[in-house]
Amino acid sequence: DEAPSVLFVDVMKTIAVADHVFTSFFPRLTIGSVVIHQDYFHHDLPFIKVIMESLAHRFEYLGECNSSAVFRCIAPVLMSDVLSFADIDDNVAISLHRCAERRTRNVYRRMLCRLSRARLLGLQGRRTDAEAELRRLRLRCLILRCFFLFGCFLLQREGIVFLQNSEPLDQFLQVRIVH
Repeated sequence: DEAPSVLFVDVMKTIAVADHVFTSFFPRLTIGSVVIHQDYFHHDLPFIKVIMESLAHRFEYLGECNSSAVFRCIAPVLMSDVLSFADIDDNVAISLHRCAERRTRNVYRRMLCRLSRARLLGLQGRRTDAEAELRRLRLRCLILRCFFLFGCFLLQREGIVFLQNSEPLDQFLQVRIVH
């Protein structure tokens, strides 16, 4: 089996699949291999961020585009390095997730990460903490929406027509945790 020079991952929609991909493919990567996580910043898949951040000592973060994050392997990934999501302590998982949040400077991706953290808290059975996180996120979204609308108003005063698409913020305002 030849080591992949580029690993494009767009199948990790469940924890079981994510665990399988990490254990099956990541130990085969070599120094310089590039990993593109299609759903790294997806709000419903916190386990991708947690497991990848547990391997941060083996990868260099290169950047992001939409919901994808790009990493370069800087040290061989040992089988002993790859942890199953279920084997990661809850508090460690939150800490690793926060590392992922800090990777982006994009406001929208940070919001997606915060929403993902609420999802992680829900997966951990910490419903009260997840709901509190969602309340804080909702407040931030309202504040951002106010800034956005004020900016549109200022542009309009200058005769600049700006077509607003605030749907992503509207989605955040409607979010609820469902078990």
